[in-house]
Amino acid sequence: MTDKAAAGGGWTPGEDLLAEVGRVAGAMVTEGKAPGVAWGVVTRDGLAASGGAGVARLDGEVPGSGSVFRIASMSKSFTAAAVLLLAERGAVRLDSPVSTYVPEFGKIRPYTQDSPPVTVAHLLSMSSGLATDDPWADRQESLPADQFEAEVARGLRAVAAPGTAFEYSNTGYALLGAIVSRATDRPFPEFIGETFLAPLGLEHTTYDFSTVPDDRLTRGYFKLKAGAPWEEQAFSGPGAYSSIGGVLSCIDDLALWVQWLADGFPARDGLDAGPLSRASRRAMQTAHIAIPPVLRAGSSRGRLTVQEASEIGGYGYGLFIGQDPVFGTNAEHPGGYPGYGTSMRWHLDSGLGVIVLANGRYAPSRVLSDRLLRLVLQDAGAVGYTVEPWPETRAAALAITAALAGGGDPFEAVQFTMNVPLDLDFDRRRAALAEVLAKVGPVAPEAEPAIVEAEVTSEAHLVWTLPAERGRVRCEIKLSPQGTPVVQTLVFAPVATVPPDDLVLTSPTVRVTW
Repeated sequence: MTDKAAAGGGWTPGEDLLAEVGRVAGAMVTEGKAPGVAWGVVTRDGLAASGGAGVARLDGEVPGSGSVFRIASMSKSFTAAAVLLLAERGAVRLDSPVSTYVPEFGKIRPYTQDSPPVTVAHLLSMSSGLATDDPWADRQESLPADQFEAEVARGLRAVAAPGTAFEYSNTGYALLGAIVSRATDRPFPEFIGETFLAPLGLEHTTYDFSTVPDDRLTRGYFKLKAGAPWEEQAFSGPGAYSSIGGVLSCIDDLALWVQWLADGFPARDGLDAGPLSRASRRAMQTAHIAIPPVLRAGSSRGRLTVQEASEIGGYGYGLFIGQDPVFGTNAEHPGGYPGYGTSMRWHLDSGLGVIVLANGRYAPSRVLSDRLLRLVLQDAGAVGYTVEPWPETRAAALAITAALAGGGDPFEAVQFTMNVPLDLDFDRRRAALAEVLAKVGPVAPEAEPAIVEAEVTSEAHLVWTLPAERGRVRCEIKLSPQGTPVVQTLVFAPVATVPPDDLVLTSPTVRVTW
């Protein structure tokens, strides 16, 4: 497996993986959570595979990659992108109070007298303190703008001081929609269409269900109770709350959206095609407020639509940011709406992602996207993140390795910052290294740096291991932040064998490009 394949570029899903993806996604239907489901696997090159199960409507066909679903709160990523684009243009400031753009919001009842003003950034990151408003807000989509303004003017309530806690506020995103409309003097859906949908080629994405061809439109359904028949859910039209969940889209279009968002990583030189800068897309996919962890125990009893793993992460701008103990950081957003349950999720390091769209009310698509992405990442050999060291870091690591492998003195092989001998003189450092080598034996003459799993590294910080006669030697260096960096830390240790019953703290696997 090449580094390119492991990082997501050039990898394609095989038949066995796709069969398992289809089985897991199909649980939405077999376990009675929705009449139908469509799914897609995304790479940095676009949609790599798609499929479906069940029916798009009770008298219809299996949903496919072109079937249009209400994507519900996945829509918030479009809203956040619009606000950040206006910030790039200077039309909106993220650190400005919301009342600067929506004066009616000035009537909010502060949580405490010492609470700061709620800013645009607070709304984006779900840290405004406005109370979580599911499922009430899901029924407000068609609310006319003047009625929304009147509701806001009557004064909203907070349950936390701004910036101190995560509260999932749909009304906060309705306010962001109002900010976009007022800053552009345009209807919110129109601005999204012209700035994102058309430039990115999202031809079958809209805020108005009535514009979707009937043969593409997937109907939404609900059940009164388990075992009851599916009943069709009436559509709602665009309104003041469309910015919270009003988008209708399909796997084909959402694959383009996920691919474009994921392309914000890694930070790099070169052409930035927009329409929103890569820097702002990375800001969307960076946690700005922590979410209290959800710890889970026990078994799903074989049900694929029941969450098993614990969750830890935060909220970015229009996206949840999760931390997987093996694969590192992913960005995602679920959507739950009357008649629908949806989810998109992708891995920041590799750009690999999955999309799940189901036509059952609040169907647990987020659970399935979590399972599916793990399958994809495991098959692709993905890692938590890839580090390309500074040339100086790489040169120092190779020089230290050559010295150890040749029986030389690594403390003569590189240049050190002034703190190194002050922290511990070189004679004592050489004595400590001798103790390490006494335990594991001399380093093998043909030794080359090898990746160490579960180590936090950066371009200036590397950890690697070298084979020795009776074990391995762990090597760690950190370089200084100077314009011409030199080694500020050099540590050697024998690689310990951990008893199988010991508790081991793990971090995502890191790939170092030597």
